[in-house]
Amino acid sequence: MILKKITDPHLSIHTYLLIDADTLQAAVIDPTRNVEPLLSIIADGGVQVSYILETHVHADFVSGSKELKSRLQGMPTIVCSGLGEEEWQPRYADRLVMNDREMINLGNLTVQAWHVPGHTPEHLMWVVFEHDSPTAVFSGDFLLGGSLGRPDLLGPDKCLELAKQLYQSTFHVLTTLPMQINVYPAHGAGSFCGKNIADKNLIILEDEIHTNPHLRAQAETEWINQLLAEMPPPPRYFARLKQLNVKGADLIDSLTPLRVLDIQELHSSDLELVDLRNQEAFAQSFIKGSINIPFGSSFTKWAAEIVSADSPIVFISSDAETVTKALTCVRLVGLDHVMGYFLWNEQSLSPEMSDSFDLILPENIASSNIQQIIDVRTQEEWDQGYIAGALHIPLPLLAKELPLLSREKRIAMICGSGYRSSIAASLAKKRGFPHMASVHGGMQAWKKAHLPVEIPKN
Repeated sequence: MILKKITDPHLSIHTYLLIDADTLQAAVIDPTRNVEPLLSIIADGGVQVSYILETHVHADFVSGSKELKSRLQGMPTIVCSGLGEEEWQPRYADRLVMNDREMINLGNLTVQAWHVPGHTPEHLMWVVFEHDSPTAVFSGDFLLGGSLGRPDLLGPDKCLELAKQLYQSTFHVLTTLPMQINVYPAHGAGSFCGKNIADKNLIILEDEIHTNPHLRAQAETEWINQLLAEMPPPPRYFARLKQLNVKGADLIDSLTPLRVLDIQELHSSDLELVDLRNQEAFAQSFIKGSINIPFGSSFTKWAAEIVSADSPIVFISSDAETVTKALTCVRLVGLDHVMGYFLWNEQSLSPEMSDSFDLILPENIASSNIQQIIDVRTQEEWDQGYIAGALHIPLPLLAKELPLLSREKRIAMICGSGYRSSIAASLAKKRGFPHMASVHGGMQAWKKAHLPVEIPKN
């Protein structure tokens, strides 16, 4: 057995290429839509991909199975789970696993589908056998380093049922594997598919049983309560991607190619203008109605959360290279209506098209006539300390809460570092809030300046 791993750092996704060393037959487990790194490894190794295996219907990224099969001239067989309800059977699957422990032959390897419902009803883990002995497990979103796949993504009506299934999968299926087996999860730290996921690329089952709080045996009700306690709300875009991954996304070659736009084409109110520049450049000058999501490690998640999947999208950037990178990222989360981009040129903007807001240092807030501070961090961050008098509205909820706020007040947005507060300030500006500012450096800078912090009382 030869194993190659491709990691997408923006979404903390691990895709695996499993190769039989004798025959060079291969299977890909849980590919993303960005297949270029995978194709390069396949070509360099001279392997033949016979199967594309999915563990479940993903919620956090667009499955790349269709894309990969197309790029490999339709040769691999796409295998998905058919063990959940029919609504969770991907329409693009060539073969559905309809029985627990079904087997696939991969040269001299055998790969077996174990049904482990709980994160989703149909979830599989793929167990690899060499010489009739299980030697590796691809656990998908079932077992994650220090965590388990969350059971709440299908809504409150299904949560308890899935949590009970997850309990059974954990203590009556997972524990039947050899304790020294290597487990390869689909996600690392930073994924929203579980809470408090550790930065582990490889899990030794025995070690995980000793360290993972959710693998400690206890009564089912207590276990479920512990698992669900302080579970962060699922991202808004998860439900959209679940449906897209059942239907199957369009092939990238079929999407409208990007073109450079001139300033006159940006006047339409139907466009989603996404400015990729950093917070400082955006605050100084931006096109009215644009949203600032600076390109970087957090870009993909916030683009998926904030940007409409139905409206035509236009990127605004200082350079074309950043646009190309951003395009790859948004396609990972199914934002396919990117019609073009505008290369930033402040001289081409008329005064009525441009806007700005203040970046305020924490120590200058008192002298800046700020009437309201809005903290857009998570609940967990808020609980670690906040500014007295600040209003807590986590960024994913801001668009819904904005109509309840006064447009007459001078408002400053704050987050952890200044990244999310720039998104928040741009959203408020787009919604017609004229007196807007962002706290430069966020709570990190606030604490560094030794300014007072309130701690919630228990």
